[in-house]
Amino acid sequence: MGLYSNTKRITRAFCYAILGITLVVLTLRLTAFRDMAVIDEGSAGEPSSGSASPASGDEISGGSDFPYTFNGRIYFPSSTEQGNVLVENPDGNTYYLSVDIVDNETMRSLYYTGALEPGAAIDYDKLSLDGQRLPDGVYEATANVAALSPNDFQTVQSDRMPVTIYIGERPR
Repeated sequence: MGLYSNTKRITRAFCYAILGITLVVLTLRLTAFRDMAVIDEGSAGEPSSGSASPASGDEISGGSDFPYTFNGRIYFPSSTEQGNVLVENPDGNTYYLSVDIVDNETMRSLYYTGALEPGAAIDYDKLSLDGQRLPDGVYEATANVAALSPNDFQTVQSDRMPVTIYIGERPR
């Protein structure tokens, strides 16, 4: 009888430990890592029903039929220096990808990737300002993400995601 009660206590302690770890992970995911969005990538070439939702880190991932990842909080030391855009078109994607980040207030394009083939990524890059400068500050923007046909580079699908650009001041 003593072995049974010890096994029961150990099992109960293990269950409480798993529950505690799960709660900590969920709390971190909903608080400290709230700026990342995630998608259900589905099968390659088949529509998925995933939609963007908060998750971990600063990355944003696509919420439609094509997978992608980019930084949702981009920091540039100045408007003429490189920032951590972290755009990725994952291997296995059937489409090319382009990202155009537009300032919500002025509707001015701040950053454009051009067409990225599957498996390509841009870690750091400069703003697309044609030599002009932007004042230091925080810019709320929208990333217009397009899946481009590999045959003719026409937009097959598109997605819009919120982005915050920090110039000169670090994100908090």
